[in-house]
Amino acid sequence: MQADGHRPNVPLLRPAVESQLGLRLEPKKAPMPIVVVDRVEKIPTEN
Repeated sequence: MQADGHRPNVPLLRPAVESQLGLRLEPKKAPMPIVVVDRVEKIPTEN
């Protein structure tokens, strides 16, 4: 990894998707559902 954080041998996602799949990625803002799990406890159950 270089000092600027770029990895010289790793292809960038956007050009790779465009050249290999023929898809164009566009940034957009959209509402998305979010689930936050604060804590999980394992409760013993009878079989």
